[in-house]
Amino acid sequence: MNVKTLVYGIYPRSDRLRLDYGRHERGSLSTEKLKDIIKEEKDIFYRLTDEINLVTDPLFNWHDIFRPVALSVNGIKLGPLRRYGETNTFYREPLIEGKGELKIDIFTDQEFEENPPFPIFYGGNRKILPIFPSPVAMYRMSSNESKYSIQDFSENLLEIYGKIADRMGSRKILIFAPQIDKDDVSSMKKICSTHEIILLSPEVIKSEYFDGISFKFDSIVVSRKENLNVAGDHSRIPGLGVLDAHNTKIENGGDIEKMLEEVQKEFNFKDLILTHNDYMDFLPRTIADRKVKILQEVN
Repeated sequence: MNVKTLVYGIYPRSDRLRLDYGRHERGSLSTEKLKDIIKEEKDIFYRLTDEINLVTDPLFNWHDIFRPVALSVNGIKLGPLRRYGETNTFYREPLIEGKGELKIDIFTDQEFEENPPFPIFYGGNRKILPIFPSPVAMYRMSSNESKYSIQDFSENLLEIYGKIADRMGSRKILIFAPQIDKDDVSSMKKICSTHEIILLSPEVIKSEYFDGISFKFDSIVVSRKENLNVAGDHSRIPGLGVLDAHNTKIENGGDIEKMLEEVQKEFNFKDLILTHNDYMDFLPRTIADRKVKILQEVN
């Protein structure tokens, strides 16, 4: 079985970067200097993940998974802070006012009061995957102040995601669904015909979400081994979140190797993606770094 590794999503900021964000907010650090520091920190991350097969931008300049998208697209504003699930982190609730399109060049320097400066993604010398929140999950976790339907919102945002990926020269797009249901799956029929979609959620991805679905994803990443049959049935390369992004306990590489042997016997997959079960911003940076090294050892 060919195993590929993936590190994705908002990665824990270093103590230095946290302090520098505070200095910037107080006006004692210039935006230009902060941009340089963000790039330096991202380059450190890319060196850490050099042996990981698939990597997204660590999103050090994303305050939450929705905010940069809301700041970049007409028809979406930022509302109050809301708790993210049962964690101690928060996100600015998007306020949907209507259909939108990109209103800024997200690949250039941009400044905001509500978020660290763009560009939205920075890969340095590393080829990175674009990562975006599921439009359906974003809609459900937002306030809708218009008559804009969930289908129209999702279709429009996925079209924007595709255009951004095209500018990055990437056929692959990672769609992260903090919440997931059948609408998430069915909404991606069109973009799955033009791009290679990796669908990932920390929630259980149920087989019933695929009832009546004839198209396949490039990859579906599940958080439980018993759900691998769903990923295998409905994607080209199934994936499994073997690292716990909500627990500081460091996984044992030998246990992961044993689990891989069990997966091979039970499912006989040709390929498998190994990753973590949520983005790792909930962990201390030192713990996240150690978990990445465990993943590299398995690879």
